[in-house]
Amino acid sequence: MPSHNDHDSHPPPMILTCGNSSAEARSRGCVFDLLTNSWMPAYCADPTTDEEYRAWVLEPTRDLGSFAFSHDEEAQVHISTEEYLSDLVGQHVYTTTENHLAYCIFPARRMHRIVMGEIKAMAHNTFAHTVHCTKALLKGVEDGGIEKGKGGIGSTFDVGIVDCVVDGMQQHRG
Repeated sequence: MPSHNDHDSHPPPMILTCGNSSAEARSRGCVFDLLTNSWMPAYCADPTTDEEYRAWVLEPTRDLGSFAFSHDEEAQVHISTEEYLSDLVGQHVYTTTENHLAYCIFPARRMHRIVMGEIKAMAHNTFAHTVHCTKALLKGVEDGGIEKGKGGIGSTFDVGIVDCVVDGMQQHRG
């Protein structure tokens, strides 16, 4: 006999994945999110915030110029395009402290958009990441590292592929 609460049960969460390579991510319809330097399921993407960050990164007034990503700590081997960057899954990339701090600031817009219902889900959203970013921003303030022109390579990351968990209720609303 069905229990009284059967009608209240929610479908289990669903994990959306992009595979293990940029080619596999593309074939699954995933998108590259420049803000997080990661491939993610399109359902979990936030193109508005990503475009705002992209416009900021491409400004020629950035420390070390527009699109300050490189293969090396000395910024001698420049990564020239987003498409090329997106193919570097699992590889180490260097960028400026300025870019790293912006990477920590822009997710606040993304979090606001999810709270307001403008986006459905958010990949790359762990509390540990929020703690990391608040520490980096506070260190930047304390060290004066936010001051323009104090740039140079000061941060690294690996280009990644992230999954996205969609709760059961969103599956039916989405």
